[in-house]
Amino acid sequence: MPTENSRPLGITLGPDGNLWFTEQIGNNVGRITPEGVVTEFALPHLGSWPWVITDGPDGALWFTELMGNRIGRITTEGAITEFDLPNPGSFPNVIARGPGHTLFFAESEGNRIGRITTQGVITEFPVPTANSQPIGVTEGPDDETVWFTEGRGNKIGELILDE
Repeated sequence: MPTENSRPLGITLGPDGNLWFTEQIGNNVGRITPEGVVTEFALPHLGSWPWVITDGPDGALWFTELMGNRIGRITTEGAITEFDLPNPGSFPNVIARGPGHTLFFAESEGNRIGRITTQGVITEFPVPTANSQPIGVTEGPDDETVWFTEGRGNKIGELILDE
């Protein structure tokens, strides 16, 4: 890695055929070509801890900023946009595509599942189990559900969307 001790963490295949990854300590989002050429893109805020990254329905890559309490978006050209979460200390960790043109993410310390549209509109859904630490999140087999894991709650949860 170009940045020493950057701690690469999440990785996904981008719509451009390259692999995109987060660098937790390096505070970067990186791109590696199939030929092994690495390019790093610095996040605007130091100490953000980019965590998980996924390809979005809009042709960009979306990632969580665990310590920054934000959701980030990066185009394949490297332009970064960040969206602050409405509640401090939420610790957004895993992000995945959801139904429609949305993405869902788990807020492990906020005890919520969040949804962000490709326009950056955030909606949060509380998890009924107190202090459950939601971590994993994925789209269900239909366009009406999102599933998530509860690390401390020892459960698998289902969010039924009625919109």
